Amino acid sequence: MKRWRIPAAALAALVMVGCSKEEPTQPSQPKNYMPLAVGNWWVYSRVQLDTNGNEKPGTEQRDSTVVVGTVRIAGKTAYELVSYIDGQAGDTTYVALEGNKLYMYMDTSNVRDNPLSVFGPWMLMVDFSGQSWSTQDSVRLDNVELFGYTGTFIGVAQLSGRRVGSEAVQIRERGQTVQAEKFELKPSLIGNFEAQGIRVPVRFEMPIAMGFAENIGRVSNRTGPGGLNVQLPPPLPPQQIKFEGEAGVLLNYQVR
Repeated sequence: MKRWRIPAAALAALVMVGCSKEEPTQPSQPKNYMPLAVGNWWVYSRVQLDTNGNEKPGTEQRDSTVVVGTVRIAGKTAYELVSYIDGQAGDTTYVALEGNKLYMYMDTSNVRDNPLSVFGPWMLMVDFSGQSWSTQDSVRLDNVELFGYTGTFIGVAQLSGRRVGSEAVQIRERGQTVQAEKFELKPSLIGNFEAQGIRVPVRFEMPIAMGFAENIGRVSNRTGPGGLNVQLPPPLPPQQIKFEGEAGVLLNYQVR
């Protein structure tokens, strides 16, 4: 299960690490939008979305995330989060909170399985005090297959985020309605696929929306649907491949 990772399986082979830059934001008094203490847990209801963003019937699942410990990794003190689905342990994720900024650890040795590792080892997920933030990395990979051709992808990986307002979220099992701050995160891969002397522009995007409530944590999220746009050489028409997404809402929690 992948609660903190962002699905982008369509381009799972299109990443190599380059260089990055974070745009500065104005500092302010930190608010605790992500309580991280060993023993804290959150339970979510999650559904799959079709390529048009509609819920797919029969896909609802109940999953949970538990903070099980702390560890020093890649220069930061991180909290270890274990995800469960139907009582079975799934992925382990590492997150770090520094002031107003929430980071997620990315294993840069595993970029083929998780393209967002290009932003690692620490990817800025949310700047709770900022209005916007962005990161950009160079991308190159050989032996990429696209529409039956093998070639090279060269371009940039971009990650931009912004605050988009607030919303009321109902936590059903507690009979509680909270006001959540909303943030959008947009990872994208933009560049050219080159094969047999032909260069084809390619653009991949997978939008993310997240809601955080003060002193509770993440109360809602929506990933995708995403899309891959390929501008084929004339007279061939442009091609668009859509990918499904998922959405979740908090059911219950325990934090301290």
